[in-house]
Formats: sequence, C-alpha cells, structure tokens
Amino acid sequence: MSPTTRRLSLIAAVFAGLLVLLVLALPYVVSLDALRARVIAAAEQSLHRKVEIGAMRLQILSGLGAGVEKVVVHNTGGFESPALVSADRVSVKVAFWPLLSRRIEVRAIVLDGVTVTIERGPDGALNIDDFLSAGKRDSAPASRTAAAALLVSRIKIDRGRALFVDRKVVPGKTITLALEDLAGLLTDVGPTTPVRFDLAARFLSDSGRNLTLKGTLGPPPSEGPVGEAPLAAAFSARVLVLARLAPYVAAFQSTDPGTLSVDGRVTGKLLGALELAGNVALAPAGASSPIPAVDGTFASVLDWPKGTLVIGRSLFEVAKLPLAVEGRIDELHKDRRVNLHIATPGDVELDKVTGLPGLAGRLPATVKLAGRVRLEVQIEGPSSDLETRGSAQASSFGVSMDGQSLFSAPSLHTTLDSRGKAPLAGRVTAPSGKLENLSFEKLVADWTWDKGSLALSPSAGVFGGTLAARVDSD
Repeated sequence: MSPTTRRLSLIAAVFAGLLVLLVLALPYVVSLDALRARVIAAAEQSLHRKVEIGAMRLQILSGLGAGVEKVVVHNTGGFESPALVSADRVSVKVAFWPLLSRRIEVRAIVLDGVTVTIERGPDGALNIDDFLSAGKRDSAPASRTAAAALLVSRIKIDRGRALFVDRKVVPGKTITLALEDLAGLLTDVGPTTPVRFDLAARFLSDSGRNLTLKGTLGPPPSEGPVGEAPLAAAFSARVLVLARLAPYVAAFQSTDPGTLSVDGRVTGKLLGALELAGNVALAPAGASSPIPAVDGTFASVLDWPKGTLVIGRSLFEVAKLPLAVEGRIDELHKDRRVNLHIATPGDVELDKVTGLPGLAGRLPATVKLAGRVRLEVQIEGPSSDLETRGSAQASSFGVSMDGQSLFSAPSLHTTLDSRGKAPLAGRVTAPSGKLENLSFEKLVADWTWDKGSLALSPSAGVFGGTLAARVDSD
C-alpha cells in the first residue's frame, strides 16, 4: 500500500470515528428543552389541565426519537389525588425519512412506570367526567384529526398502574382499588384502522398477573362519537379475591364470598351496550362457608351508560344443583332494581337441593330424603327491599330414618315468599300420602325459615277427621 493510500485510509478512519463519536454525543449535546414550553402548552390546551414535563433528550441508538422523564398531568381542583396521569419515562420514536419532508410520523411510544388515577369525589363527580362527556358527543371530525396527528405504529406499556380512588362509597373514608403490574402492547393506532391491544395486569390479587384483555377497538363511525367505537375482545380474570369489594357489596362485609374466576368475550360499543358471554366459577372461602360453589356459563348485555344489565338464559351449577337464570337489573348507578327468574332446567334429584349450604347437615345422618323436585324462584324489586316468590314441585317424595319410611307422598307442592329482611315463609300441600303407616289426605303445612330454624304447622285429613301439629327444628 502506497503512502498516499495509507494516508487516505487513516483520514477516512478518523472521519468515521469522529462521526460515530458525534452521533453518540448528540443526545448529550443537543438539548430539546427549548421544545418543552411548546409541548407543555399544547398538552395543557388539549387536556385542560396543568402538565409538567422533566428533562427531554434526543435518542438515536435505540431508535430515532426523544425521551422524556417525569411526566405529570395534574387533576383539576376538588380532587384528593394530585395527578390524573404520571409516568417515570416516556419515549417517542419517529420515522427518519418523513423528517426530510418535514413530516413527523410516530413509530412507537413507550410508557414506563405510568399511573392513571380515576377518582370519584363525595358528590359522585369523576375527575374524567369531561373526557366521558366528550366521548358521547358527535365529534367525529375532531377525533379523526387527533388520530391522524397521533399516527402510531405501536404503544408499549411497562410497569403500569390504574387506580380507582373512591371518596363516596364510604362517607368520610377513601377506598382505593388498584390494577397493578400492567404491561401491554397497542398496535395499528390510527384514524381508519382498529387498534389492536394485548394487556395483562394484577387485580384483586397479591401476586402474578391474573387479568388479561386482548382484542380490537374502533375506529368510531364516520359521523358518530368516539364512544360509538366498536370493541371486540377476549378477557380472563382468575382467582379474584371478592372480599376486597366489601365496601361496594354489603353481603361481603359479614361473609367472605371466596374467589371468582371468569373468562369470555365482549363485543359492542366502547361507551354503549356490550354483549358479554363466557364461563364463571366461584370458589367458597372454606368448607364451612355459607356461600356455595358456583360453576357455569353466562350471556348478558351490559349498558353502563344507561345503567342496565340484561341476563340471557344462563346455566349454572350451585353446589351441584343445576339452575337456569335470566332477567335484568336496572338502575345500576342507584338503588339497583332486580327482575330475575331462577329455575331448575327440569326435575332434579332432591339430594342436590339438600346439599346446598345452609341446608346441608341440617338433617340427622340417619334421615334420608328421596324423590325429584322442580324449583322456580322470582326475585323482583329494589335491592333494599327485594321480594322473593318461589315454588317447588316434588314427585315420589319420601322421608326415611334408619331405612324405615317416615313420610311418603306421590306429589308435594311447596311455596315460598319473602320480602326485604323478613324470614322465608310458605306452604306445603300434598293431595295424599302416608305418615309411617297412617294414610292421610289434603295435607296443608305452613312453614317459616329464619336464621337456620324451621317452624312447621301441618294439618291433614285422617280417618275422616283432621290431625294438626306444630314442629320447631334447629
């Protein structure tokens, strides 16, 4: 190699080295702080909230873009939580070639340590009410413009959290529910294509991600509001500790309801009617729990803005007792109004009914019930004053002790009725039958069930007369 060639090679190597050093030094030499004021002003104008942004740095090696530290979107006045959204780091990656044409095309946004806090004040107002009302308005042109400006190939979330801070449910106290360890990916974000999302998090659990959501959202109709955007997703929630919802469910305050697992699909409109279908399983807190095990499938339509839940025919097994449930619940935002019909899908073995918690173990071990029964229950009214009416039709009914028949009847009909906190009460009738070896006809027995105690007042025709009695049992 000639001296000239060696000299040129050395110059090229030095130039290349200087270029590499320059590229490596750019993020530390070039400051984006001059843009901070413009970015903050644009964000505050759009969100109508005070916005804080930490240091801004140019990024090259991990992909052309900019990184921002300590982003905070503050709440409006009147709320206890200082921030609506905060993030430890936000990284924005852009495409290089569109920059030559003075166009900014965002390729990816990475949110690290982001926390979203939704708060409900003592008066019921939410810190996101303005966003919800905007989502219901016919503002499609504005939404399309915003989506076009935010043309993002992907949004990645690491170490995310979503908090629901409630200052209304328990007066004078603040109750917080947390969605923890949120991680996920959103792709194909744009004005004309559905956003694809794949999210996982922890909810009502101490460890692991037990909640998943995967599907698509949007885009909204061309002339409709953002809330009309179609949603189609598969979801799964495993081993949710329901006792943590005690502030919202009065029944959970005195009895541990156990854990709930549910999975299925949801389709419909983002802020409208959503069809939900899937599987559900409730595991009691222990063997002695008064809450029965539940396993089954469900089909329903939830319209949260209207406060309605319509339950299609859903089949469950409650402590191995098969039941079909259908009806509706209205006024979800207020004193819920219930209209539910619960029935066995045909005749079932009587021992499946007596195996229900609250009934199991009430009979002595030597006493056996036989026969088949068909149950039907109607529940109506506001949740504070529910009215329950039901009936049971048994066939080939029999009671025996130590293998000896105590009572038998070809058919038996039972009614029940209750309202509010009053005990269950009803009547048992049988056209004919036998009490041990004594034949009877026209049996009528009024009964009440109160806190595990049964009171029974039977009368029946015997030998042309009437035999009456009273039985009290714990």
